Formats: sequence, C-alpha cells, structure tokens
Amino acid sequence: MDKGSCSHPEAKFLLSKIESFSVPHFYIIWKILKNPMVGRPIVAGYNWILTPASIFVGTLLKDFYSKFDGILKDSLSLIKILEKTKFSIDSFFVYSRL
Repeated sequence: MDKGSCSHPEAKFLLSKIESFSVPHFYIIWKILKNPMVGRPIVAGYNWILTPASIFVGTLLKDFYSKFDGILKDSLSLIKILEKTKFSIDSFFVYSRL
C-alpha cells in the first residue's frame, strides 16, 4: 500500500455513508445563568456522511496518543486519577475547557 492511500476495506468503510445518511440535527442549549443569556450550538450527527471518517481518524489518533502518559484517553481516566490522589485542605483545582 502506498503512503497516503488506504486499503480497500478502509476505503469501503470511509465511503459507506455516501448514499445513505441523515442530515445532522441542530439545536441550542441555552445558558440561562449567563447575562445576557447565550446559547451553545449543538450539532448531533449520528449518521452523517463524515461519521466513518471521524471514526477512522479517531482510531488512528488513539494508536498515537496512547503512547504518551501525559495525554488522557478520556474523562474516565481523569476521574480515576483524581480518585487515587490525596489533596490537602488548601488545594484547588484549575479547569480549562478548550
């Protein structure tokens, strides 16, 4: 297989939604405690054309990032680390959502 190309099964999977897909559903979750009130846009695309590509890239990235201890694989990994950690009474937690 040449660099930059994929196997026949991979190509078949990547193209599997070309003819049969659902248009994603758009909605807004309102943040009512903000002043002024703002909305967070959500696009729920469970069966979209790009779903197989997302799964494929996610699989490739998992193979890459799993080699690094400093990269959490998911939220549950963080919870498990925090459950094992003892914090002093004057500790604080800094959280950033990127």
